[in-house]
Amino acid sequence: MTRLVVWVFAILNGVGVQAQDRRHREKLDGIAAVVGGQIVLDSDVQQLQFEHEMQYKGSKDKCDALNDLMLQKLLLNQAKSDSAIKVNEESVQRQARERFNIIAEKNGVSKQQLLDFYNETEPEMISKIAQMIRDGQLMAQERNSILKDVDVSPQEVSAFCDSISKGTPPEVDEEAQLSRIVKYPIISEASKQKVIDTLKQIRREVLREGPARFRTKAIIYSEDPKSASKGGEYKNVKRGKFPKEFEAVAFNMEAGQLSEPFETELGFYIIQLLRRHGEQIDLRCILMRAKPNQEELNRTVHYMDSIKGLIQQGVVTFEDAARQFSDDALTKRNGGRMSNPNTQLRRLPFSDMDPDMYLAGKDLKKGEISAPTYADFEDKMGSVKKAYILYKMDDRFPPHKLNYALDFQRLKTRASAEKKEKKLLEWQKSKVPDTFIQISPAYQDCQKLKPWLAK
Repeated sequence: MTRLVVWVFAILNGVGVQAQDRRHREKLDGIAAVVGGQIVLDSDVQQLQFEHEMQYKGSKDKCDALNDLMLQKLLLNQAKSDSAIKVNEESVQRQARERFNIIAEKNGVSKQQLLDFYNETEPEMISKIAQMIRDGQLMAQERNSILKDVDVSPQEVSAFCDSISKGTPPEVDEEAQLSRIVKYPIISEASKQKVIDTLKQIRREVLREGPARFRTKAIIYSEDPKSASKGGEYKNVKRGKFPKEFEAVAFNMEAGQLSEPFETELGFYIIQLLRRHGEQIDLRCILMRAKPNQEELNRTVHYMDSIKGLIQQGVVTFEDAARQFSDDALTKRNGGRMSNPNTQLRRLPFSDMDPDMYLAGKDLKKGEISAPTYADFEDKMGSVKKAYILYKMDDRFPPHKLNYALDFQRLKTRASAEKKEKKLLEWQKSKVPDTFIQISPAYQDCQKLKPWLAK
């Protein structure tokens, strides 16, 4: 199954498709369960199992999957009867249109190809996506209202630690708290001019050979990973998607116009505006970046060494240097402090670090700063570029048995999740007696589903 089919299948077969569509699907596969006025199909169970395997690389049996889906339906059923829970319909419709517009863009097909594949009209597909968003918001609000007062005290965290540490406490890998300053190679004006001259030549060729040639030129020359293979095309572009320099040019062009080369934080562009429709535009673009020569690389290393020297001399703190000099939009505002993308905590296991980060940090003591490390760096647009990085070891934690003193925040997060799960189970138990519940005989051996039938 292609990425397109998986992604769109998840949208169209997710929570809360329209009743007419569900009646059609009920003829094609069985009903796994009914919770109040909400139906769970066998295909919903299979889809959740598939998504779990894709995301977590592990299996979820059909009993666990159906239990999760039934809880979602119970939340949705309750939210629909709660007059205090509402959604902003205008926002829902806007999000649905936006999500529909990006499906084709993310997967390299046209919107019409997508509609043809599912034999849907655009309003039908947008309506289904809107229903999914609407139901998702209702469930989230209901869940939040149930769990809004759940918190864990230090005493509860300590008790949780004791409960999971009985016998042999879990092992925690060596971890680090790191901050970073990122700097792209400092490119000379002469090197930049070479890129500008190349884009000007491409522009002249397009003007001479015809506007349709821009697509071919983009495929050949553009370094934009998202659009190059599609001839540089972006559809339904709204303000806020691209750098401000890009939008200042693009939204002031006329349909059919070809821009002069201009510079942004991502590199140099030329734009061909295809059409305008309301506040959105369709365009093609070619992105090219200046490649640093050895002299420019050496100059950047010297620049990073100078920053490191100022920090070590006490002229500036690492945090202030990151705010002032770093090219990393994700961390510069918080002084360069990095966090674990999987846990949102500050600790990074050495075993999960990429090789460049590991080599830079493995021998650093607390408070030390690495030498400038030349490594791949992914910018906020998802493009990977080479950059120099200074890492500061804010703290490091040797391998150890899980304990309260060293792992309080991790334990608090896990204890809070467990307490919330118990609260939801209590809420579920209180609602089941007053809710119509029916489970298919195909799931009669699922012990986990027994509480749903307790009246």
